Amino acid sequence: MENQRSLVAVIPCDDYDEQKVYECLKRGIDALGGIGEFVDRDEKILVKPNLLSAADPDKAVTTHPSVLKGVLRILNEFGSKDVSFGDSPGHGSCEGALRALGMNDSNSYGARIVPMSDEVHVDFEDGIACKEFYFCKEVVESDAIINVCKMKTHALERVTGAVKNVYGFVCGFRKAAGHVKFPNDTVFARMVADIHRYTKPRLHIMDGIVAMEGNGPAAGVPVKMNVLLISKDPVALDTVFCYLVDLDPELIPTNSQGARMGIGTDSEDEIQIILCTNNEDENKGDGSLWLGDKRDGSPCLQNANRTVTRSELFELYGNPKFDVGREKPRKTFLLEYSGIMTRLSRRPVIDKSKCVKCGICVEHCPVPGKAVSFKNGKNEPPSYDYSKCIRCYCCQEMCPKHAIAPGQGIFGNRKGRTGIKVLLAVILLGVLVTIGTILFLRSGSSNPPTGNPTQADQTTEPSKTEITTETSKTEESASSKTEENKAEPKDADTSEEPVKTDDNIKTEEETTGEDMNKTEAGTKEYFGSLDKKAVPSEYETMRGLNATELVSELKCGWNLGNSLESLGSETEWGNPATTKEMIDAITAKGFNTIRIPVSWGQYTEKTENGYIIDRAFIERVGEVVDYAIENDMYVILNTHHETGWLIPTDKMIGDSYDKYRDIWFQIAYYFKDYGDHLIFEGLNEPRDEGGEKEWEGGTAENRRIISELLDIFVETVRSTGGNNEQRLLLITSEAACFMDSALKDVKVPDDKYVGVSIHAYTPYDFTFNHDGDYDDWDGSHKSDIQWTFSQINKYFLNKGIPVVMTEFGAERKGSATDNNDKEVVKWMRDYMTFASKYKVPVVIWDNNLVNGNGERFGLLNRRTLTWDREEIVDTLINGYKPE
Repeated sequence: MENQRSLVAVIPCDDYDEQKVYECLKRGIDALGGIGEFVDRDEKILVKPNLLSAADPDKAVTTHPSVLKGVLRILNEFGSKDVSFGDSPGHGSCEGALRALGMNDSNSYGARIVPMSDEVHVDFEDGIACKEFYFCKEVVESDAIINVCKMKTHALERVTGAVKNVYGFVCGFRKAAGHVKFPNDTVFARMVADIHRYTKPRLHIMDGIVAMEGNGPAAGVPVKMNVLLISKDPVALDTVFCYLVDLDPELIPTNSQGARMGIGTDSEDEIQIILCTNNEDENKGDGSLWLGDKRDGSPCLQNANRTVTRSELFELYGNPKFDVGREKPRKTFLLEYSGIMTRLSRRPVIDKSKCVKCGICVEHCPVPGKAVSFKNGKNEPPSYDYSKCIRCYCCQEMCPKHAIAPGQGIFGNRKGRTGIKVLLAVILLGVLVTIGTILFLRSGSSNPPTGNPTQADQTTEPSKTEITTETSKTEESASSKTEENKAEPKDADTSEEPVKTDDNIKTEEETTGEDMNKTEAGTKEYFGSLDKKAVPSEYETMRGLNATELVSELKCGWNLGNSLESLGSETEWGNPATTKEMIDAITAKGFNTIRIPVSWGQYTEKTENGYIIDRAFIERVGEVVDYAIENDMYVILNTHHETGWLIPTDKMIGDSYDKYRDIWFQIAYYFKDYGDHLIFEGLNEPRDEGGEKEWEGGTAENRRIISELLDIFVETVRSTGGNNEQRLLLITSEAACFMDSALKDVKVPDDKYVGVSIHAYTPYDFTFNHDGDYDDWDGSHKSDIQWTFSQINKYFLNKGIPVVMTEFGAERKGSATDNNDKEVVKWMRDYMTFASKYKVPVVIWDNNLVNGNGERFGLLNRRTLTWDREEIVDTLINGYKPE
């Protein structure tokens, strides 16, 4: 029956005039029963546009603001009381993308902007492809969702529309991991369909007034399509999009998989297209584009709304020249499962003439070990390792210069048949050569050559007799060496030196000196391929200062939070890439110390020889270190957010000792020539996440393993020699905690260049806890701060062990206009009193988040390079006066 079909309203609209777009949207929604058919006035409604990145609306990268405003206006007029809107971009922030569109709270018809940056874990037992998700908090808390997508092409799925747009429900920094877990178009589409099955958006609206063709979803070309599409069925809506561009809907994985998984239909027999026009528009007669007209300008419709067929719709508004891949995939079982498809199929390619070597493609590659990297150096464009590349096209989506496009491989493109012919010809030629070689060898063996062998004959494979003879010689040699070893035993401290192979044998001269010490880690051949960072001579100075002397030179410090330790990439958690100008602003303010948190594990790949850090990433960290070193700042470099793999329990630690050792060997070796302004911090807040007493000192087992890890840290750094023999190293307690249970088991080695790192957001209810009892600082809890520093003094300072407070701070509570910043200033004044008394340098936490949801510790606005909460910063810098 007709009323059982999925309805898709198509509304002609030829520009983004706000009034016109609003009227067209209302006309289409009314044709489907009105907005009250989809939401109730008292529901908490989330409107989700496509905000891929901060882009000019004319570029067709995002949902146009006129369409978004039209939807919000309709909800406002309907009387909806709680409406919010936002997206979680893969690059940048929701607020930044909306600013680029000119959207703010004053022009959004009473709806509020939400950041969609805080995540909530949800289990989905009914999931077909995915059983759990990490959604933005606002998605889980909403009662109804309206999906406002953009008509665009897409490198992975061919097109992106209503079905694909819900991937924005996943927090931005999680998106890259999703591409790794669901690495091809089909499984990715099934995962996205599961998102629909869980979140159940009520209504889908597609902005197709100006669409994007070609190299979408970010680098394509805007093209006018002059339509808006509306439906409660996301698959049907995307199918109608396919009708308009002469594309077989079954070629779109989000369509075919979405239909199979029950979120909609892509069957032409099950879709009813309602064309919604305005009779007044049909009679304008002024020479402009008539909304209800054919492309040649002749009138075509008499009624405001009517059902049209697929062919009628295409005749009226179709674009057969729309640039989108229409070829069918040419895959066979043999090619697919032999791995040949991965190497020879359509793949991302860099246009070197457009590439500016910014490294954003490298940052956003989700593949462990990186499929695209600066393996030829940063003076050359990045290069791909296509054996690793999963064809997710994250690099292509995020390239700001549109320098990356899907390349034409042998398979999966318009020249596929030619490519297959070439491959078959190569295979046939190989078979013929093989047969010829076999016949030639057989002929040679039945007529052995006589006389003296030629030079060519001498290079052929030896006979079995020769092989046996050589084997005997080898065994004799090995036996001889064994006897020598028995006769002359090595000293006890060198008896376990690894056996050298032909690949790693070096002369005595090569293995002595500072370049490579004789340690278990140092003998691994891949470390020898890691070049030390070149350092100007003025930055190499080591003054022989012990830990206490050097720590006394640290004053007030600042944390580069939520950047290089962000899981996914440097910009994954909403901050811009770090620049020299940012560090200059920190220096100019009066900070002389910077802590650079870094998450190394995600950029480390296990190989046959050990764990290798991605070279492009360690070079990027080196760039940021130099920004500060050039300003004569002290730099604390650490391992941060490694708790996902570095779990301090006997059951889970596994080979993490080896990975941790390898990571620190490479960091230490790469940075070994820096002087004493560079400081290493072994661990951030080591703990068993979710475990017993996680934030209360941990268990005895936790503390023992953390101590073992920190021993490895100190021993490994020292083993690399050179300046690292005197470099200041910071160790810490379980979770960097200052409680007795944590501090009592901190074992500081007998090393005069080792200090301790502690974190103290104290008192917790004031500084961190949103549900705490107080937001005002009246001094009644001043004793909490005093006790914290007395603990530090008791366990370390009294014993001559220096301490650095590498994290502290108090987040903003309240709104942008009504907050407790003045109270934080009072708290900071008291905190600095005790830090000064005990001579403990402090490094304040700054994640660049000031308002909205999340941990609001922002201080420096990294985009404008202006200071938020500046009075707090000034109180910190002016208040630290060690006695």
